[in-house]
Amino acid sequence: MSSRFQHVEIDLADVATVDDLHNLMMQRLEFPHYYGKNWDAFWDVITEPERLPHKLTLRGWADFQQRLAEAAGQLRECLQDAGIRYSYVDCKIEYA
Repeated sequence: MSSRFQHVEIDLADVATVDDLHNLMMQRLEFPHYYGKNWDAFWDVITEPERLPHKLTLRGWADFQQRLAEAAGQLRECLQDAGIRYSYVDCKIEYA
């Protein structure tokens, strides 16, 4: 991603598996082609400077959290921790 997006909205309605989630995140956030589609790789990518948009809206969060509770927890934890540990990760997350 050459320039940082202002706002990215991701609809989680059709996410049925963790693999679906990783594929969707890779596509919508323009992760590199070598993205490993696991939580360690997710962490590595989102903590790159200027990787995440200024605002990220995750639509259908409540239903997604019901379907894939463990993945939802992992996703939320990664996004929150990235912002806490690295001051340059400045992304407001909306769980809609």
